[in-house]
Amino acid sequence: MKAITCEESDELRPNLHPWSSLTNYIADMPDMTDPRFPPETRTEWSDDDDVVRLIETNNQAGCTHEVPE
Repeated sequence: MKAITCEESDELRPNLHPWSSLTNYIADMPDMTDPRFPPETRTEWSDDDDVVRLIETNNQAGCTHEVPE
């Protein structure tokens, strides 16, 4: 995986669609977190061929954006 900036992620996302998502972190609502899963929200974005091109993760530490290499 290669880390990219928020700006780079914003440039990629309009050409992609959500492929997979786990929502287990909502800022300001920690009581909504299910302890069976990681405390994060993670979305995988794919192209029209369903190839994942971007992975975004949000948690207490902030956000990360990665592209598969």
